[in-house]
Amino acid sequence: MLRGLIWLIFILGTGLVTAPFLLSSLATDERGVTIPGHVFAKSETISTHYSSWTRTAEVTFRYEPPDGAGDQFYKATPGLGVYDALRVGDVVKLHYLRRVDVPAVPGATVLHQLHALPMVRLADQRTFSNVQRSLSGTTGSMIGLAAGIIVGLVILKKSGSPAFKWALGAAVAAGLLLAFFYDFPRPTPEPMASVRRSQARVKSIDHINKVFAGTHARGMFAEQPADVVALEFVPAGRAEPVVAVDLIDSGSVAGLKETAPVVVTYEAGNPRIAHIDSGARTFVSKNLAGMVVQGLLSLGVLIACVAGANWMGSAFNRLVASRTRVP
Repeated sequence: MLRGLIWLIFILGTGLVTAPFLLSSLATDERGVTIPGHVFAKSETISTHYSSWTRTAEVTFRYEPPDGAGDQFYKATPGLGVYDALRVGDVVKLHYLRRVDVPAVPGATVLHQLHALPMVRLADQRTFSNVQRSLSGTTGSMIGLAAGIIVGLVILKKSGSPAFKWALGAAVAAGLLLAFFYDFPRPTPEPMASVRRSQARVKSIDHINKVFAGTHARGMFAEQPADVVALEFVPAGRAEPVVAVDLIDSGSVAGLKETAPVVVTYEAGNPRIAHIDSGARTFVSKNLAGMVVQGLLSLGVLIACVAGANWMGSAFNRLVASRTRVP
């Protein structure tokens, strides 16, 4: 009874907090007025979190609300296709939620005055556009696969099939392998089709010194640390730069630092697939070998400890037995 009441309060509280944001976003879809906006700035950045990296392609739009609040700015991450198609200074269509159209829910008016609600977006974007874009890629496939595995395990469990334990073990093993693959740093794809060469500027450098590190895991020191290098250059036939990412062995390129010039090869059709010409990429094999060595050493230490404990136990038992035989 008490637990159910706590859950009910939690659900109602969550609904009250999220309602102004969700309903305002949906209202922008349905009642937002079309206004002009201008591409004010573009920014493509690479950030590294433990052993993985992410790309953020952000566009800043400048617009003037019909409410007469003066110039305002709106930031969006519309996807690489839209990002590349936009140019600084371009005029775009935005949907804007006027003050009179803000949903009448608690807190919405105050949040609107603080510009905390989602009040503006690109005219061709909807509330769940980012979610749909994410689910249409690898993330959606992985979620579908995980859901299918869970449903299959539930069916096997309910039917009492003896194959349930084997299926559960296989699912756990596959999950561990997937986690290993996801957390282990790997090189970016090598340029293969319509390869061209250009000079790039090192925009940023991050370092991967540990593998399998996380919020609740210390991880293992990498046998061969890797550098996550963001490379900014203007591909042939384009007017604006792109940012490619290359993972290389730390120290394999002399003098590598931010703003330093480097020569890269890239794919003409997809210039974000690029490699530094002189970079080495042996960190995968060296780190795998280092993990095997560390694992064998750990196993050896464990066996030695167990053997030592057994020997000490046997020696103690012999000592006790010899003393008990003394008249």
